[in-house]
Amino acid sequence: MFPLGELTKSDVKHIALENKLEKFVTKPESMGICFIGSRNFQNFIKEYISDKPGDFVNVDNAKIVGQHRGIHQWTLGQRTKLQGLPEAFFTARKCIENNTVYVAQGTNHPILYTSLFFTSKAHWIHSVPEELTRGEILECNFKFQHTEEWTACEVCDTNQGLIVKLSDQKRCITPGQYAVFSKNCECLGSARIVNSGISNFSLNYLQNRGMMSNIKK
Repeated sequence: MFPLGELTKSDVKHIALENKLEKFVTKPESMGICFIGSRNFQNFIKEYISDKPGDFVNVDNAKIVGQHRGIHQWTLGQRTKLQGLPEAFFTARKCIENNTVYVAQGTNHPILYTSLFFTSKAHWIHSVPEELTRGEILECNFKFQHTEEWTACEVCDTNQGLIVKLSDQKRCITPGQYAVFSKNCECLGSARIVNSGISNFSLNYLQNRGMMSNIKK
């Protein structure tokens, strides 16, 4: 895990090269689940969870466009290989109650994007930020994947967890993943995402029908 103290990953690699440890520097980095390795995740998870077939449903027209073998095999933003359809569809939502996977056409479909989400109670590394103890909004930075860039955000604390409003929309903020917060190059803490909030697709739907003004009232 990096950084190691004040050393960044590039610093450690440079030290390794100086000590003739090229083998470790050139070794491919793991981006997936380490204990699965190169195995297909769906094949791996089938060893532990039985198939439970259900429908793939197009979010734009509510039509069934295919069948899946279990919602546990799919994650938000993942491409779904639907036979007979020339377009690429991506996992947009999963409904446990009716065992349905909702899919959207195109990797940039607005249902995949949101700028507000909710978390469980946060774990703060040092202490609760002063702004939150005063009942104010905390302005800081956020990310939920190590490959993502930091995004400015506003954080509001509640009795149940955090409400996080982003300065820019993000793709596929997924419940179960962890939101990490930082300020002035210091990691403040993290919290588990419990709800990805309302998507841009839903906002557009409400706005086009003049419903947003009623909600604001």
